[in-house]
Amino acid sequence: MSKKYAGKLLLFGEYTVLLGGKALAIPLNNWFGQWEKGSPEILNDFLDFLCRKDWRPVKVDIDKIKKDKGSIYFKSNIPIGYGLGSSGAVSAAVFDRYFEKVPSIYETQLILSEIESYFHGKSSGLDPLISYYNRSFTIEKDQISEVHLSLTEGHSIYLLDSGQSRNTKNLVQTFQQKLDQDAEFKKEIDELALLNNTVIDCWLKVGSISDEDVYQISEKQYSLLSDLIPKEILKIWRYGLDSGDFSCKICGAGGGGFFLLFSKNPNLQLQGLDLHHVSI
Repeated sequence: MSKKYAGKLLLFGEYTVLLGGKALAIPLNNWFGQWEKGSPEILNDFLDFLCRKDWRPVKVDIDKIKKDKGSIYFKSNIPIGYGLGSSGAVSAAVFDRYFEKVPSIYETQLILSEIESYFHGKSSGLDPLISYYNRSFTIEKDQISEVHLSLTEGHSIYLLDSGQSRNTKNLVQTFQQKLDQDAEFKKEIDELALLNNTVIDCWLKVGSISDEDVYQISEKQYSLLSDLIPKEILKIWRYGLDSGDFSCKICGAGGGGFFLLFSKNPNLQLQGLDLHHVSI
């Protein structure tokens, strides 16, 4: 039971990926989970869900799931509700342990999205795909591609801890409702999706990111998605935009958890704040 299932970091594409936009995500191997012997009951409802659902034509070892209940659990250091794929990691572990393997990445992603839907109601399947293969991927509509990333000097990425968790399912539902009811908001989100696509395409082509494009994404998220940004983070976000020292982004669903900072400073420090450098 030593295999580790990494957390994930969605670098670009939060929310817009649900609309068919492009997203880019990488595994975070410092945060991971793995099966351990023991009897915590935290996953019992999830395992019951797996047993009830009709997975045909995919084969699932239901007998093994029932046997495992109460004897093993998923031990993880991935913080829940922080945007690092805690549900994706356990979904990947469940798929790996109980499901018959399928021949393509696309089919695997579809099954993983169904598994993770238990936690979020709707899932692209990208988070557990990252954890299962421990690779970086882009996804756009139904097209999934493995990528090999590098980042030129002069660009650094950090995670900023907001100090509070969030409920991804509720946030996604609220976003979807606003999208359905507000045509102007939908138009702005479509523009945000195009910006995400541009940054990702540039990164994959030349191994670098445009500071101006990331700034525009940060500015758009600040104006469009401010209800997903805690007040304390909004102040830091505004400082970054005004000073030019860094650009903030939502990490995953927003609302709490980690937020992303992009900066030219390889040793960025913000007084009193907990920053984690992201290795690419």
